[in-house]
Amino acid sequence: MIYAIIQFNIKDEEVYKEYSQATGKIIMNYGAKPIAAAKTAEFILGSQTAKNKVIVAFPTKQHVEDWLNSAEYAPYIPLRDKALQDLSISILNEF
Repeated sequence: MIYAIIQFNIKDEEVYKEYSQATGKIIMNYGAKPIAAAKTAEFILGSQTAKNKVIVAFPTKQHVEDWLNSAEYAPYIPLRDKALQDLSISILNEF
């Protein structure tokens, strides 16, 4: 099991809603299991640019890459780019 830490800021709330509704089912096809999310993460030490955080468990890193590079997800990338800024995805391995 690995964990994808997805961080971003929302540029357009309406477009973000459309994007998240459209892509929510797609990510599940790749073994994703949402763990935690915060629209405005609370920082107790330091700071970061991205305020929105989502933690998603996947069976393997390959599942994350397959999702991001899938033909199902590709049509939504322009919508994602319109909705979000400061997007980053980090991979953490389970102990």
